[in-house]
Parts: sequence; structure tokens; C-alpha cells
Amino acid sequence: MMRKNNPQSEINNPQSEIPNQQLLRLFVYGTLKKGFWNFDRFCTRAISIEPATTWGRVYLLPAGFPALEVPESSVLATGTADPLADTRT
Repeated sequence: MMRKNNPQSEINNPQSEIPNQQLLRLFVYGTLKKGFWNFDRFCTRAISIEPATTWGRVYLLPAGFPALEVPESSVLATGTADPLADTRT
């Protein structure tokens, strides 16, 4: 999922020019997936939602939603408290 902090009209046009430093590529799972309750709350401004693959194990939690456990050795990126700086790396 990619997200941009712009008015809704620009989000509906994925062909518009978007500098890389303004995009945040984010892999989401669990309640942020389309069809689950947090998707509408947090992901409606996504400009692109694409299938993705990662290493890990999927669990169905007793609360009724999936969870993904990714082995630390499979994490290829690190983040900071500054998401805009992270998108430039």
C-alpha cells in the first residue's frame, strides 16, 4: 500500500506525478487488510494496493483476525521516527 498526504481528488488519480520522497510503501496485514475493520479507518487514502509476499508464519488469532510473524532475520529494512527520511533511503 502506498499513501500520500494530499486531498482526496489527487489520490483518485494514480497516474499523477508523485515524487518518491513523498511516497511511503507499507506492507500491512491483519486488521489493516482490505475487508477487515481497520482498513476503512486507516487505509482509505491509499493510492495503490498490491499483492505482496514476505517470509513468515500466519496465525488466525482467537479474536478472529490473521496475524503475521516475520522472523527478525527476514527483515530487510529499518525505520526511524522520521518516515519522510525513511522514504529517501
